Amino acid sequence: MKPIKEFDKVNIKMICSEIDEAVQSVAEKYGIKLERGNASYRTNNFVLKINGSVLTDTGQAMTREASDFQKMAPLFGLSADDLGKEFVANGKRFVITGLKPRSPKYPILAAEVGTGTTYKFQVDTVVRRLKGKVA
Repeated sequence: MKPIKEFDKVNIKMICSEIDEAVQSVAEKYGIKLERGNASYRTNNFVLKINGSVLTDTGQAMTREASDFQKMAPLFGLSADDLGKEFVANGKRFVITGLKPRSPKYPILAAEVGTGTTYKFQVDTVVRRLKGKVA
């Protein structure tokens, strides 16, 4: 392959794809979770973010949001043990994955079971769902 003279959307996408493979290999080697974040570029340079987390005994990644949940859950009427618990909303199952304390309206993060897509929830919605009350 010829050396890259300028970065563009196409070659950044190819580079990121190869970086994803390399990052996955490193994550497996060390038993951690590594995820590539956003990339930004100009014609002669680019910046790429990589997030790393240790895994709990249950295999949950201790992301910044998961750590924040464990530390701050009581301030929101929840228990630190609620991290990883499931609840149902709109007929779908979700697992609590973290907390974004700077997001006052929707601070609870939960991943949809099956797809892994992350959604934001209001505290009172999650508290009610965990207690089995839908109203």
